[in-house]
Amino acid sequence: MLGGFVNSGYEKFSLTNMLNYEHERQVHFLKIIGDFGAANFNCVLNNGKLFSFTVNGETYEMMGSHHSSYTDAHKWLDCLYAAIAVRNEEAINILMQVPNTVFDKAAVKVDPITYALADVYKGLFGGIQDRGMLELISTAYSVADADEADRLEYIMSNMIPQLGIIRTILSSNSEDEYNELMKEAVLTHKDYWSQDEYEYQGWVSLPLIALASIAFDHKGYRLNFETDYIPRWLVEREFS
Repeated sequence: MLGGFVNSGYEKFSLTNMLNYEHERQVHFLKIIGDFGAANFNCVLNNGKLFSFTVNGETYEMMGSHHSSYTDAHKWLDCLYAAIAVRNEEAINILMQVPNTVFDKAAVKVDPITYALADVYKGLFGGIQDRGMLELISTAYSVADADEADRLEYIMSNMIPQLGIIRTILSSNSEDEYNELMKEAVLTHKDYWSQDEYEYQGWVSLPLIALASIAFDHKGYRLNFETDYIPRWLVEREFS
């Protein structure tokens, strides 16, 4: 139940953004993704224990239990991207506590690059402290492979660009390079998802929104171009 709201929230955010609905409504669905996503993983972390979670300002209690639905590393990344976009610190902190063993037991199995990319974001937000960011990024590059051509195309189009952008955010005086890589990533995103215009993940770029938000918050980097895939008002926190 909890994880199912992640997918529906993602689809509704993409749709409301594409149709240019009011900002408040778009933010609402991003918050839904982060809140329910964090609650879904928190349920696993609190197996056999009572825990509370907050959604849309309302707090609920339930008994935690182990389950494998919507607990893979891909879903974890989607939840984190949304939480970053709306600066949901509570959700981010919960997601940082999720060990890779939870991903191992998920119903959906993912490849090594997905684990590695999750580790990179854990490194950014303090979820991993025994390995440096350069090591985490290097590991992600080294395992970027797939047996299926379609999957490899997805990895190279949607996952690998994030690594270079993160490197520029971590570097000093790299705003120009950051913007160059963001432009390239937007074009790559557009080219990949234009193959299937009915896939809501392609209507906006939630990963790039998250990265632009990190760059803006922590380095003051601003995008020097306009794109519908990365709403500027969201990145520059022009919402309540």
